[in-house]
Amino acid sequence: RPDRIIPIAERFGMDATAVLDN
Repeated sequence: RPDRIIPIAERFGMDATAVLDN
């Protein structure tokens, strides 16, 4: 879920959000 990726995306540069979100 993107809820748990929000903090991780900020560390990766919002790049992991699109990868995990999709």
